[in-house]
Amino acid sequence: MTSNKVIRDKIEGYLAPIEESGEDFNKGNIVLEDYSLEINNNNLLKEFDYIFEPGRSYVIICLSAIQSNIRYIDNNVFVLNEGVKENIRMYRDISDEQVLNIGRQVGFSDDFIIKGSLGHSGKFISAGEYQGIAIARALLDSHMY
Repeated sequence: MTSNKVIRDKIEGYLAPIEESGEDFNKGNIVLEDYSLEINNNNLLKEFDYIFEPGRSYVIICLSAIQSNIRYIDNNVFVLNEGVKENIRMYRDISDEQVLNIGRQVGFSDDFIIKGSLGHSGKFISAGEYQGIAIARALLDSHMY
């Protein structure tokens, strides 16, 4: 996905290297200590501390209470033997319109959300679509719909 690369490149342009603190962190971790990020006069992160482990995927949703809005996205996304809409909803009490809105935010078409079939154990969808379902669930958890 080119949009992910554009976002990653933009964020990497704002990140400054962290000096060695002498602490014994696991090799390959990305450590942010007391990190703040401002883009276009918008304070997205303020005094943020976190250790990102290699091989894991993370979603950071920038709101006022940023640390409570970090979600871990596993590479092995659990899917139900249902359609895309039900896999995004995941038994939550939300309307079809809310599911459509959140699905659009992760780049899914309405047709895919409404009619999309995952097949047994998700064999009909791509790895990116798996991740899209997981990201949609994370957005729903953070009440950003």
